[in-house]
Amino acid sequence: MKKKRRLRKLTGCVFLVFLLCTALARQFEMLLLPKVLTAASGAGTVTHQSTYPATAEGFKVSWIIDKAEYEYYKDTRKAELTWICADGREREERFKITHKKENTDGTWTFMLNAKKISKEGVGGLFGTLSVCLENEVSYPYTLPLSALSMDADGYMVFAVQTKQGLFSDVQTVTKIPLRVLDQDSHTAAVSSGWAERVVTYTSRPLAEGMRVVTADGS
Repeated sequence: MKKKRRLRKLTGCVFLVFLLCTALARQFEMLLLPKVLTAASGAGTVTHQSTYPATAEGFKVSWIIDKAEYEYYKDTRKAELTWICADGREREERFKITHKKENTDGTWTFMLNAKKISKEGVGGLFGTLSVCLENEVSYPYTLPLSALSMDADGYMVFAVQTKQGLFSDVQTVTKIPLRVLDQDSHTAAVSSGWAERVVTYTSRPLAEGMRVVTADGS
């Protein structure tokens, strides 16, 4: 009986040591894996903003945009006018765009009327002029721009996939090719979305099938 009890105790100690060693080995392994931050694809907007030099005839202000940018701003109804007042100070005010005309070379002339200007220094309209156009385009699938990478075939993202392991879940990354429809300085509109979360930051270069640790708890 005593031998059996000793054997059970020894077996229990060996099992505890095994569990402890396994836990320590896993912790060491986790320290070596790349740390990543992730985000999900979802509906969002891409913002376009462009500034153009303008000219004035009285209170009528006009500027020219090219054919490609017209596609972004063809539905824009207001523009922000910036001018230098007679006292040398810069002024800004938003006005309704009153006219859009296609030119023979494919460019477009936009026009606004600044007669209802509310700030002091109307004479400054004959100084330096510029206008700023801004437009937001909505898309069903957008991602942070930092999620995009490029390979020989074009744009791609790394998506994090989770599988059940022997002792805990295992996270790996897989490449997903995609088509970028539009982008600004922060956001990219893409052709489709995924159930997986995509990598927006990694502590080390990634490769297909590599194991990772998500630092944001996702």
